[in-house]
Order: sequence, then C-alpha cells, then structure tokens
Amino acid sequence: ECPPLALTPPDYLSGNGAVEGGRSLFDLEFDRGKSLFSPPQRATTPHSLQVDAKAMNLARTIKSSAHGWLIRRGVDIRRVRPDRRVLEQQIFPWLLSMPEYRRLLFVGCAWYTQHYPWLFRQREFWTMECDPNLARFGGRRHVIDTCERVGNHFAVASLDAVICNGVYGYGLDEASALDAAIRGFHRVLRPGGLLVFGWNNVPANDPLGLESRSSFQGFHHVAVGPLGAGRYEVPSRNRHTFEFLERAERTAAA
Repeated sequence: ECPPLALTPPDYLSGNGAVEGGRSLFDLEFDRGKSLFSPPQRATTPHSLQVDAKAMNLARTIKSSAHGWLIRRGVDIRRVRPDRRVLEQQIFPWLLSMPEYRRLLFVGCAWYTQHYPWLFRQREFWTMECDPNLARFGGRRHVIDTCERVGNHFAVASLDAVICNGVYGYGLDEASALDAAIRGFHRVLRPGGLLVFGWNNVPANDPLGLESRSSFQGFHHVAVGPLGAGRYEVPSRNRHTFEFLERAERTAAA
C-alpha cells in the first residue's frame, strides 16, 4: 500500500509553504507522489546492453525478412530513394531483357537488396560483400571479400556484367583500393561485358574526386537501354550517378 502524501492544506492552499529552489512544497510533494507510481529504473549493465542489442538485431532480422517476403509477392513497402528506383525499375528490367547478360555479379549487400537474387533467379547471379554479417542478404551464390579482390574468385573474362552500386564512398575510399577494384572488374568481365558503377557525386561521398581521375581505364561509356546515355545523373539531392561502361576488347593483363 502506498503511504499517504505528507501534504498539509496550509502549505498549498495559502501559498505560504516553504520554497526550495524556487519550487513550493506542493510541487515537491507532487513529484514525490508521482515517483511512487513510476516503474523502477533498470540498472544498465553489460548483460542488459547485450540483451538489448540482441533484441534489436532480432527486430531488424524480422523486419528485413518481412520486406523480402512481401517484395517476392509484389508488395514493396520500402521507402526507396530515387536512385534505387532507377536501378530497380529501369536498369534491372533492361538487363533482364538482354539475353547476353547471363552471368552477373552484384557488389554490396544490405537488407534492401536481399530480393535481387530472386529478381535474377533465371540467371547466374552472384553477390559479393566484405561484411560477413551481411552475407544473409546475399544470394545462394555469394562471396565474402572486398571487391578489389574480385579476381581471386572469378576466372578471367567469365562474367557478362558487374553491378557495383553505392560502394565507392562507403568503404571503397582509397585510391589504391578503387584502382584495384576497377582492374579486377576489367579482368573478370568478358570483352564487351558491362560494368554498372553507381556513386554519389557529392563531396561527402566522393573522397577521391572521381570525375577528375582516369579511374575506368580499359572501359568506354556505352548508351544503355531506357536511359539512353553512358552516364546518367539522377535528379536528386545526392546526385547519384550511374556510369555504364563496356569492357574494351583487349584482354587485361594477368
């Protein structure tokens, strides 16, 4: 049973109660009474933090699984950015309409890409991601490694297309790593193969000044499908830019 509040009528009815820190006794007693009905604060311990983290991870897993399940049934409730709409609603359908792109590699996995292998289920669709914790969002054919080591996992001229979207500026930040990745893509793509390279053309996500570098040696821009250009900047705040690059006929050095 809660104890009665120690409150005397004169203190708050007459306004002559003692004041502490600018607050009347009525205020102090009201706060005391309110605290009696408040649930006790749980002490934060390493164990409780670990439990909270596990609960959050479980919630994320359930949410992402639900998204994947719904998308495979034609219901997409994601809040998709304009650049991802271009990728999913224009570039992907175009790739799927081109029978010459049979063996593809998609670089960079997250919960919102988990249904991509399903979209390309009639093709040999590979995914690649350096973070082992994100492997569950990859496909049945999945490689855990950095994209600059792509040549360690695929034979020379063995792929028809590589899609590397949103990786540069989000981990692929060093000049040596970027150059190694582009060389690797050139090596594993067949002559005439396609590299779709998406990046945010804003200073915060362009650590190397991509436009001022000769990064795509061995490739040339090629006009692609519904976009009709070798380079397309999405009219959005992040100025996401898609580079459509065809591998030159010359074989890359081993």
